[in-house]
Amino acid sequence: MNEKRALIMDDEERETERMKKILAGTFPELAVDTCKTPKEATEWIRNHRYAVFLLDIEIVGSGVTGIHLAEWIRQQNAYLNTPIIFISNHRHLRNRVLQRVCSYDFLVKPYEPNELIETVGEALGIREYLRKKYEQAETLQFRLGHTICRYNVNEIACIQLLKGVLTIMRISGRVEEIRAEKGVFDEILKQLSEQKIDRLRRIHRTILVNIDQIQRVEGEGRELTVYLFNCSQPLPVSRGFRENIREVLMDEE
Repeated sequence: MNEKRALIMDDEERETERMKKILAGTFPELAVDTCKTPKEATEWIRNHRYAVFLLDIEIVGSGVTGIHLAEWIRQQNAYLNTPIIFISNHRHLRNRVLQRVCSYDFLVKPYEPNELIETVGEALGIREYLRKKYEQAETLQFRLGHTICRYNVNEIACIQLLKGVLTIMRISGRVEEIRAEKGVFDEILKQLSEQKIDRLRRIHRTILVNIDQIQRVEGEGRELTVYLFNCSQPLPVSRGFRENIREVLMDEE
């Protein structure tokens, strides 16, 4: 496929990086640019040709909203029909914005990664590619009592077992807490090994993290901690498992 470009505008850097990672990991032919303000966005638009725009509505301190930027985009002849996707916390603005700017869609924060992927995929007209990507997605499967649990690895940020409770944190920030029997963590490790899923790495005796969701690593030795996107709570890294996040440590050196 020929390379296409997407432009993300959001004043929250962590949010833009999250969106960029999700899209880059799903659509390798899509180049993703990011910016924080409408002024920066107009510069990118003047210098590049975009296939889709993802715009936050509220931009703190700019005096200009994502709606104003979208209206300016629609005034450019090259972008009369280019999909514009709004992303906002304000669900109540949805209908008003869709009618005012004739945008493609409106995602409400916090959204699931699949919502973003499906919306952008449809906007780009590559549903068949999207379907094949889903078919190839890695699935973690394990048993809890009489229940078989299945998770798309793309959606998992962290798995932690503490005092008989298995906590699964999604990339979206949503958290599931499940009562777990002894041995469930060992079964998860076994399944990861058998399925050769290497993105979920063990950083502690009972903690697994998605290496793609590591925002930064701080400290040294016994004080080493990991910070994930959309998670303010740092996670400890045991000295014996430091090698499991070697790529991240090398990137920070």
